Amino acid sequence: MVNVGREAMMAIGCIQAQRCHTGRCPTGVATQNWWLTRGLDPATKAHRLANYVIALRHELLALSRACGVAHPGLITADQIEILDGRLGSRPARQVFGYEPGWGLPSLSDRAEISRLMANTCTASTGPG
Repeated sequence: MVNVGREAMMAIGCIQAQRCHTGRCPTGVATQNWWLTRGLDPATKAHRLANYVIALRHELLALSRACGVAHPGLITADQIEILDGRLGSRPARQVFGYEPGWGLPSLSDRAEISRLMANTCTASTGPG
């Protein structure tokens, strides 16, 4: 699972004024004040957010292919390395104490995900 918050807010105009908790967001992103929200144009911002999500999906799928799996949900903690700041790295499983297979879908779900992704890739990369 990937959580996206700050990046999505920036795509629709957040300038990180750090006033979210006050209700006085100068761009209108994080407020219920009708006067401040007038600066937020949903039609324009929707396209920007959609472009961000499409690009994020594209990059996540490229990373999963680089790991040799069809979908980001199939990446294991052994395939992700955490840099230690001293030119070394360790697998995420080791850093966080994950057991092998933690967080992965069941074998049948993994097979179904792979099947669905194969059909999606075949359909989207047709002749051309």
